[in-house]
Amino acid sequence: MNGNSTAMAGDLKAKLRLAFNRKLPAASLSKPITASDIRQLVDTRALSLDGRIADLLPLSALDSVDAAHRDIRLRHLLQHAAGFDRSISGDPLWSSDGLHEPKADCMAAADYILRARFDFVPGERVAYSNAGYCLLGKILVEHMDHIPSTDLTMIQSPLGSAGGWFSTLGELHNRLFETLPLRHIDDSVSLPDGSHYDFGWRHWPDTVQGPKWTHFGRQPGLMTVAVTDGRHKLMVAYFDGDPADVDSTALTLARGAWRCMELSE
Repeated sequence: MNGNSTAMAGDLKAKLRLAFNRKLPAASLSKPITASDIRQLVDTRALSLDGRIADLLPLSALDSVDAAHRDIRLRHLLQHAAGFDRSISGDPLWSSDGLHEPKADCMAAADYILRARFDFVPGERVAYSNAGYCLLGKILVEHMDHIPSTDLTMIQSPLGSAGGWFSTLGELHNRLFETLPLRHIDDSVSLPDGSHYDFGWRHWPDTVQGPKWTHFGRQPGLMTVAVTDGRHKLMVAYFDGDPADVDSTALTLARGAWRCMELSE
């Protein structure tokens, strides 16, 4: 290796080290962390997957909430099947006065959907919902003594339990690795392609090649991707940019990265 090549390699290592130690928002990769805290409470029987909102929140949070909303189940929120579709009624996580950039307020979004009209019957189908995960954060606050301090900091941030994790790439990887091994809730409610959501992760059917579990996140100028076999292999990555079709781009990157991981074994 000549002098120029050595210098270039050194520069690349320095840039990689700087990028690895840079704190960045995880965006929606926060959701598997939120779901893992819920799962721990389910495992200890502090919560039930079939528990109703009426039984999971204090009465003060349920003032003026009608009976239909009180019957939303914990599993509905985890699986993005609680009856709220942002493509129909918008995303209450973000609010704007029309003069400034939209601001995030996860707890306000949770309060909003407790009173908003349903877009579909809970449990009938899947529609990805930031606000549904904000409501999970509201439930977790009722059990804050059992939540790691880093997760509580996430929940109390503006993006909250839907997207508030903020850390280095290594710290995010370690926290997501703690969610393994993954497990199913059930696949009774799924997307048209056969995939479904479990504890914050999207699970793909055996007929689809690539990683069995994925999750993506996006904030302006940033995309986050995580893939895992659900047991012991996990890859987390950040990408700069704003692709026109985030889901398609992230899925292509995820499947390409998964092939590289398999070839490296």
